[in-house]
Amino acid sequence: MSRVVCCGLVTADLFYHCEPPIFWGGKFKSPKNSFALGGGAGISASAISALGGRASVIGRIGQDILGEWVKNKLNERNIDTGLLECVPECSTPNSAIITTPQGERTVFNARSHDLFNVVPDLKNLSNFDAALADTRWPDGAAEVFKAARKQKKPAVLDAEAPVAAAMEAFNLATHIIFSEQGLSDFTGGCDEKALVSVAQKTGAWVAVTRGADPVLCCFEGQVSSFSPPKVKAINTLGAGDVWHGAFALSLAKTGNPIDALQFANIVASLKVAMPDGYPTHDMISDYIRNEPYF
Repeated sequence: MSRVVCCGLVTADLFYHCEPPIFWGGKFKSPKNSFALGGGAGISASAISALGGRASVIGRIGQDILGEWVKNKLNERNIDTGLLECVPECSTPNSAIITTPQGERTVFNARSHDLFNVVPDLKNLSNFDAALADTRWPDGAAEVFKAARKQKKPAVLDAEAPVAAAMEAFNLATHIIFSEQGLSDFTGGCDEKALVSVAQKTGAWVAVTRGADPVLCCFEGQVSSFSPPKVKAINTLGAGDVWHGAFALSLAKTGNPIDALQFANIVASLKVAMPDGYPTHDMISDYIRNEPYF
C-alpha cells in the first residue's frame, strides 16, 4: 500500500448554507450548517485514505479544542498524525464558509503566522512513496521536498497563489501542478505558453488544473490536454485538493504522471458529484469498469 505524506494546512471549517443576496451588516438564517475537516493537507490526506492509500499529515495546529477535534477526525480516517504538531498558545487554523445553492462560496480563513514561521523536524520521516505539499507552509514544503529528493521519491507541489512565497519548494518539486489562479499569479498568464515557460525553466513535469475544463500538462516542451469526465457538480469545495491527493497516490504507485493525471481527473469529478464525503477505491473501480477512461 503506497504511502503519501501531505504537508500543509489543516483546518477546522464551519459551513453556513444561505440563499443570496447576502450583504454586509445584515442577519441571515442558515437552513443548515456543518463542521468539517479542511485545509489542503487535510483534504488531500482524506482523499488518499478513502482511495485505499496510506496518508500522513505534516502540519501544525493549536493546542486547543479545535486542534483536538482536527486530530481526532484525522485519526478516525486512518490518517497518520505522528508528524502533526500541536503548538501551545496558538489557535488552530479555522474557516467560516458561506455557500449558496448555486455552488458559490465565500471563505473567511484565520491562521496564525506563528504556526508556520518554522521549519518542521522531519528526523522521523521515512518509508514514504511520494510527498505532496502546498504553498501555505513554504518552509514545511521545502523541507519535505528535500527529504523526497534525498530518497528519490516524487515531490508534488500544489502551486496555488502566491507561488513566489514558496520558491525553494518550487525549485525542489519534481511535479508542479498549478491552479489557474496560481499559474496566472506566477507567470502573468494561464495558457500553453505560460506552462511551457515554467517547464523550460524548471525541468519539472508541469500541469494546470482548470475546473471542468481540460487539464493541461507539459513535459519536454510538449503540451497535452486531458478532459475530466462530465458530471453534474453538486459540491466543488476541496475538489482541487482531492485531485492533488489522487494524483500523488497514483504517481506513488505507478510512477506514470499521465496515468496519475487521468486517475485524478476521475476522482475529482466523482468528488464534485457527491454532496459530501470522498470517492472510495471501490467507486473508482466501478467507474473505470463501466465507463473505461484510459
